[in-house]
Amino acid sequence: SLGEVSCDIYSMDKVGSKWSTPVKLPEQVNTKYTETQVAVGIDERERETIYFVSDRKEGKGGLDIWYSTYYEDKKEYREAKNCGSRINSVGDEITPFINPINRQMIFSSNGHPSFGGFDVFKSSGERSRWSEPENIGTAINSYSDELYYVVSPAGGEGVFASNRAVSYTHLRA
Repeated sequence: SLGEVSCDIYSMDKVGSKWSTPVKLPEQVNTKYTETQVAVGIDERERETIYFVSDRKEGKGGLDIWYSTYYEDKKEYREAKNCGSRINSVGDEITPFINPINRQMIFSSNGHPSFGGFDVFKSSGERSRWSEPENIGTAINSYSDELYYVVSPAGGEGVFASNRAVSYTHLRA
């Protein structure tokens, strides 16, 4: 219908300083539904696994986090699977990030207990086996939405996006 958008995931290779033409990932990943917000992780066998957000009908709620593992020897992605009910709730789970230091998944949710809106959570595991997500607390989360939390490869610092109101009354002209 008018106004609906469906996103798909593409890949590109970098050869030297040039990027190849974008190639749409196959039907094991992309469907007639939306696939977006990709995070790349490495599993225990050093295989690339992509985590992404989709609104497929087989999900637990509106937007869920799904995964697909890439098999280098066959040059193919496996059929995407849901990350499971520990990660995905009846609400929306979005903006996954795989921490390169400890392989934790960091994501935002409005379906897990929160301080309001979307909060940032972390969970340990991989693919469809995850620990109970932990709200990362009020140092980051507020009554507004917090999303796209990422940590630096060195650890100790990160960035996120929020729609919280900011007061600039402390600034002088």
